[in-house]
Amino acid sequence: MPDDELRQLERATSEAPGDFVLGRRYVQALERAGDRRGAQLERLRIARSGDEETRVALRSLLPLPPRLLGKKRERPGDREPIAATSSERRTTFSIDGLSRLIAATETLLFVRTRRGIIAIETVTLSERWQHPLAEQAPSAVCGSDLVIADGRDVVLLDGESGGELARAGTAGQVVSLGAEYDRGAALVGANRGRLPLLIGLELGRDFGRTIWKRVLPGGPLREVERRKIHGVAVGHVVVDNSSTHGYRLEDGAPSEDSSWRVCWTTVSCTTDSLASPEPKGLPELRLARDPALRFRRSQAEIAHARNLTYVLSFGRQVTQAPGGEIVLPHAQLVNFVARDDVSGRVLIDRNLEVDSLGEFGELEVVALPRAVLALVCDLGRLEIFRFESASYRPNQPT
Repeated sequence: MPDDELRQLERATSEAPGDFVLGRRYVQALERAGDRRGAQLERLRIARSGDEETRVALRSLLPLPPRLLGKKRERPGDREPIAATSSERRTTFSIDGLSRLIAATETLLFVRTRRGIIAIETVTLSERWQHPLAEQAPSAVCGSDLVIADGRDVVLLDGESGGELARAGTAGQVVSLGAEYDRGAALVGANRGRLPLLIGLELGRDFGRTIWKRVLPGGPLREVERRKIHGVAVGHVVVDNSSTHGYRLEDGAPSEDSSWRVCWTTVSCTTDSLASPEPKGLPELRLARDPALRFRRSQAEIAHARNLTYVLSFGRQVTQAPGGEIVLPHAQLVNFVARDDVSGRVLIDRNLEVDSLGEFGELEVVALPRAVLALVCDLGRLEIFRFESASYRPNQPT
């Protein structure tokens, strides 16, 4: 598309910011011109402005958005499922301490470690890039890019390359971050930590611009342990895990809309967990080498494809003790199940070979087109399993 047509579309969208059809045309034009960054900024803008079609498209690009309290993962459920005849690949990463998956796109996993962030390709399971980051430094996801804190600065990292795209200073040490579309919030310690300040941030074209500031009650930030932003969702930010005190992301005003609390309780679930008793249709957990042992699922994670549910869970041994049964704290196995939602038939039931599981490991499962990733985050290592349909070809886009 010629430059003058792009400029005309840019001018038209600035004159009619609420015209979502025009905004989507501008996004498509920027993508055809190869301007990935510009297309993402416009997409985030119209999504934040209320364009539901673009919001759905963004959700489909992020099969696992950030797992913050107050932001339930989206589950599109329309991805092409894997077949019963699926192949399995595995990669192991040595990690300093524990790791956790903070977000995923169709092409990359963003994994947080003690030393920083690692981006791992979803097809090859190889490392794309690393970015060092202090253990306590916060991070958030902005579209398919990342926002991190560097002292008093907020920094935008390109999700594809890990390169720094933009940087801006704030009023103090940044201790917590949250983001939604092209808006964000940061909790900072102003006046050398004596003043707990919540600020609203522009994360779009004018990255890092402070939109509003709000002094929080509770005394000096440096004296308040574990104070942080617990969630940003549906245009609000919540601090300190209080669902009764939401602040509007657009202007920082306390939310007085009664529907906000309903929205918060709807989105405040951080994980899909399998409570006891287990759902019907899941096979019993067994070890082939010792079928007499009994196990119980715990910390089960769920993802959805079209008419297919994936379940990844720890298996913890159940043993008899005086007064009843006890469940041992250390996981003995990791189990992956793919179950047909229509027929109830279990297509895949596989115990993943993972040794020496600790007590504090974490699981994640990410549904992709024709593939699914199972992650086991344990002390000192990260195991990634990729199940893909036999018809899948690596040169096909994921």
